[in-house]
Formats: sequence, structure tokens, C-alpha cells
Amino acid sequence: MTPKLLTNELKKHIEPKLVKELIFEFEKAKTSHWLGDITTTLMNAAKFCEVCIACIKNVSNKTVKIDMNKIQFGKFYDNILGLPKNSPKEEMLYLVIPNVLKSIYSVRSKKRVAHIKMTNADSIDAEMTITSCNWVMCQLIMIYNINSIEEAIELTNSIMERKVPTIEEFADGELMILKRGMKFSDELLLILYQFAKRMTTKELNLLLKPKKSSYISTYLNGLYNKKLIHLNKEGAIINKNGIKEIEENKEKYFN
Repeated sequence: MTPKLLTNELKKHIEPKLVKELIFEFEKAKTSHWLGDITTTLMNAAKFCEVCIACIKNVSNKTVKIDMNKIQFGKFYDNILGLPKNSPKEEMLYLVIPNVLKSIYSVRSKKRVAHIKMTNADSIDAEMTITSCNWVMCQLIMIYNINSIEEAIELTNSIMERKVPTIEEFADGELMILKRGMKFSDELLLILYQFAKRMTTKELNLLLKPKKSSYISTYLNGLYNKKLIHLNKEGAIINKNGIKEIEENKEKYFN
């Protein structure tokens, strides 16, 4: 299942506008965390919690109209905890998930992250909140259609927006690297940087459209030998060295 199919599946059970905002805020939180922006990570995670508690409220009572601009986290939380929990699904939706959401929301509120300068010591808060957001999304995925925790984790990892200014994405899903004169190996590394998942040779061929399909395997092996990616039979994924290579050479890749 792809993120798009997940969104469509969730819309069968939750108000579509809420699903759209849920995925959007989840993406924003993960992107901020990936970029190392602690303050924004905590703020986006709190927004994710607000939308998620509204989603659960919507599931519990379809007649309630949710105003996206006036989500009352505390009120919704107290109301949901008071609901009957007659099945494992209801236990998860009306007790466990709300309590995890409250812990994330409380970190942001108590820290007053919108008003204070963050320090390196606060990075542990960002780690806790993003891990908790991932956990919540995994549970929702498993509740609504997917039984495999491995598949749920893979999906949450793929739901992440990495904005590379030299890559443009079109409505049909095609990508184009806008910078002229880049070496093919650099284009390949940049594409792997863009995505948050292991990519197959087939997927990379479809995106980069090299003159010869064999180029992908050849250049992947070259990047692997330079220790910029990890490569196995399932495909390739950028590693810490590869991320560092790109982020320390932004003029080469981003401008």
C-alpha cells in the first residue's frame, strides 16, 4: 500500500478533510525532525496530535462537526476517555492512542517551544515526540486495513516530505532534476536523498530514465563502494555518509 492508497483507505472511516490534515501534519513533523529543526518538530507534532484527536472524535461520533480552527485538545481528550471500550479496537482508539497523544502534546505545551530558544538538550524531546507520532500512525494503519507491523512501519517511513530545491515533482508522479550538468552518480544520490525508503533498481530507472538501464546498477555499486549508500537485494537507501555528502555540498546539489 502506498501513502496515497492509505489516505483513501482512512477516508472510508474518517472525515476526508481530517485525513488530509492528519497526513499533512505528520509529514511536516517528520520533515522538521529529519532537517534537525527541534522547535518546529515539537510544534508540528503538537498539531498532529490536535488533528489526530479530532479524527478519533470523528470516528466516535460522526454527527459532531469538527472546526479545524477550533480543535479543543483537552475537551476532546476527556470526552474520548469517557467512551465505552468494548473491544481491543476501541481500547486502542479511546484510551491508549489518546494517552500517547497527550504525552506528545504536553511536551510542547510545558516546554513553551514557541517562545523559548531550544538547546541540544531538548533534542531528546524531539526524538520522543517523533517516535510517538510514528507509533500512533502505525496503530491507525493497523486498525484500518493492515495487519502487518512491518508493513505499517514501512508506510510510516515512506510518509515524509523532503524538499530538495533542485527536484521538481509533477502531478503524474514524475520527477525532474532541474540542475544542469550534474553527473549521473550525483543525480542518483540526490534522488535517494529525496526519498525516505529503500528503492529498487526498477523504481530508480523509472524516475531517472537513463540511456541504458544498466547504468543504475553500475552507479549504485560505485556509490556503495564509496560508502555513500547501503545496497542489498531489496534495493538502495542513502546512509549517513551520503546525507552528509549532500548537506555539506549544498552548492553542488541544491543551487
